[in-house]
Amino acid sequence: IVQMQPNLVSAVNTARQLEGQEEICFVGYVMDVFCIERGRLLDNNSVRTLEGPDRHSLHCLVDVNRCVSSGFEILMDPPADGDQIYARALRLDEFGNQEVLSLARRSGRPGFCSTCIGDLDNQVSGFRATVRGSLVPDSGVPPMIQVNEVAPASEGCGGDMFVPVDVSTEVGGDSTAVVLHGSLMATAWGFLLPTGVLSAVLLRHRPNGLWFQIHKILQVSGFLLAAGGIFVAFRNFGNVYEHKGLPGYKHAVIGLTTMICGFLQIVGGAVRPHAPEYGEKKTKVRLAWELVHKCTGYSAVILAYSAIYLGAQVAGINRDAFLGVFYASVVYTAVVAFIFGIDKITYKKPKPEGDKVAPKGPPRI
Repeated sequence: IVQMQPNLVSAVNTARQLEGQEEICFVGYVMDVFCIERGRLLDNNSVRTLEGPDRHSLHCLVDVNRCVSSGFEILMDPPADGDQIYARALRLDEFGNQEVLSLARRSGRPGFCSTCIGDLDNQVSGFRATVRGSLVPDSGVPPMIQVNEVAPASEGCGGDMFVPVDVSTEVGGDSTAVVLHGSLMATAWGFLLPTGVLSAVLLRHRPNGLWFQIHKILQVSGFLLAAGGIFVAFRNFGNVYEHKGLPGYKHAVIGLTTMICGFLQIVGGAVRPHAPEYGEKKTKVRLAWELVHKCTGYSAVILAYSAIYLGAQVAGINRDAFLGVFYASVVYTAVVAFIFGIDKITYKKPKPEGDKVAPKGPPRI
């Protein structure tokens, strides 16, 4: 919390304004509470929210459900000779939220944001506004303003702008959904599913179809976890990545493509044509199925690692943690491949006991 200097406040504010008995006027950047609490811009993860509100897109501000529903605050510009950190100055009431949303949509470039009209301006980022209203006493930090009017920033306050007594530069970490989504996806696509693929490639020499049991269990359980992860994404992130110009767009597209490949693998495994008996030729249908199944599986794993890496880049305050998970999954997969490979090279088939005859070839799967 930052306390403003009393002499500065007394020069521009009156006691009636501070008590909510007189209208105040303020101009500043409009920022959704979700991005403030997140710590970094949802649509530009490399930018800290209170350092670069001018880079916050209109699309994120007015189209993304989590941003819109979180409400809005007005930020105070940093002092010319101090740290370039914007402060949380005023929290808008419900009427103010709706008025700001309406003005932002009228000011945004149509086509860049899906709900923008653009009849007032053609902005793509950094939305500022002028707000007039009365302070709500004892409403916390930043204080709430009961809004009477929201106007374009160009209208200004005519040299009579209110200076908040208490402002905040604190941000939170509203990242529960991000952590849940990332954890489910990373566990599934970074660990379980690659292990299942490697078992099918490197453990076929093991008797009694052991590779297939491992493959089936890991692929099904991994896909179920991934399905939970994609549900969390749709439930919480909505249309945040719908615009091609946003950093998370590639993550969303690659992630969905990976999930489609995974779904096709599950369906393909359920309807697979059975392998021929030992010594028989594979049918054309079986050969085609194996080609598609293998190519789709390998592609899904490669895409998954790309999606995990890109997802870490847009994970906000959890970026470094998820990058660590990504690198750990790559190392893990390499170690498992090495162990399975050594087992394949060094494995010796057990000799049959007594009159028992060793089965010819692998089991039909």
